[in-house]
Amino acid sequence: MTLEEYKDDILLQLGFPIVKVEINEQLEQIIDMAFREIKHYITDTRTATIPYAEKMHIEEGKFNKGKDMINTVVMIMRSNTPNRIADFQDIMYLAARQSSLQYVSLTDYNRALLTQQLKNSIATDLDFYWDKKNSDLYCYANYPKPDKITVVYIPEYKTVEDIVEPFWQNLLRRLALALTKQILGRIRGKFKLNSSTYEIDSDQLLSEATAELEEIRGFLNENSDMMLPID
Repeated sequence: MTLEEYKDDILLQLGFPIVKVEINEQLEQIIDMAFREIKHYITDTRTATIPYAEKMHIEEGKFNKGKDMINTVVMIMRSNTPNRIADFQDIMYLAARQSSLQYVSLTDYNRALLTQQLKNSIATDLDFYWDKKNSDLYCYANYPKPDKITVVYIPEYKTVEDIVEPFWQNLLRRLALALTKQILGRIRGKFKLNSSTYEIDSDQLLSEATAELEEIRGFLNENSDMMLPID
């Protein structure tokens, strides 16, 4: 949804154009307030496959061919693994055996494989750290090293148009409408028009806004084990 579509939906639910809405020009700011509050709860993930390196600098945090900015890296998966069975130390061990015995036996290969198995058992594969400030992704992979890795990440939401899931679009629209009612109710509560065609419903607006904000924020907090806020 675009910003204009959010504005049109909110105005329609407030009775516009039949009823005048005094804060029409401030709606963009109110929608942005709702967006800044709700975006920290959005934990929908996306994936991108990139060449593996122990340190990967993401230029200006841009990811997935420049379409996204990374907020949080959730996990990293191997995309492919080359046909390698031993690391440098194992190769040097086999070379030393060959130079002294003039041949490499099946026992030597088994020993190399067992050494690798033990290292894989005690080491954490694809351990990673996302340095958001410097846009650097650090990753350690056990042998055999992968050529590519798939990064599962939560994107950084910059505008309301970045939110594409209908579930979150609906929550954003509801939160923005409740905030609009709250602000509009406070404005209308400061004056009265006895000869007005329509009654100025400040008390009702404030009552509805309080109940709706409590419901939406309560839902987000109660489901925080499923949708963890991202700082």
